Amino acid sequence: MKKFIIILLCGISLTSCVEVLYEKTQPQKTNTLNTSPKELQGKYYISYKDSLNESDTLVISTNYFTELTLTKKENIQQEKMKVYLSDSLVLKELGNNYVLNFKEKETWMALVLKPIENYGYSVTWIDGDNEDSVEKMQKIIEAKIIRNKDDKIEKYIINPKKSDFKKLLKSKGIFTEIYKLKKL
Repeated sequence: MKKFIIILLCGISLTSCVEVLYEKTQPQKTNTLNTSPKELQGKYYISYKDSLNESDTLVISTNYFTELTLTKKENIQQEKMKVYLSDSLVLKELGNNYVLNFKEKETWMALVLKPIENYGYSVTWIDGDNEDSVEKMQKIIEAKIIRNKDDKIEKYIINPKKSDFKKLLKSKGIFTEIYKLKKL
């Protein structure tokens, strides 16, 4: 399930990345949304950097996410597995942003969807491979560092209060854009 969500929402593989994980869903002390708000619902092209991929479409429904892929042979969009909002996939709102949290064993990964006027959303996260981002993050919140058997950093685990999470979001250079969602 984790890999599907990552591929669906990030469009990247995290197998070799240093992850930044959270002890609790973010932002803390914020109500969980049981359904996606109307302004978030819809179909989106997935745009990586400056290239728009019109063959892959993300659908955000009232209570699930799915990806539609255009087949080259038949020119038909095929739906991949649906991922439903649940106790392991939690959506929260913070100001104009949406925070999508998904459970990874005992911790959570969080993606922040920031609105882009007349376009859609920028999907961002804290990239644990980006030393500058990690350094700036650690000036705001202490991180528990998990290392593998080769003593390389495998993940950072943080537990920001709501006010700290807001600081992380507002600070330049901490959250990195993974891709954009262009609303259809």
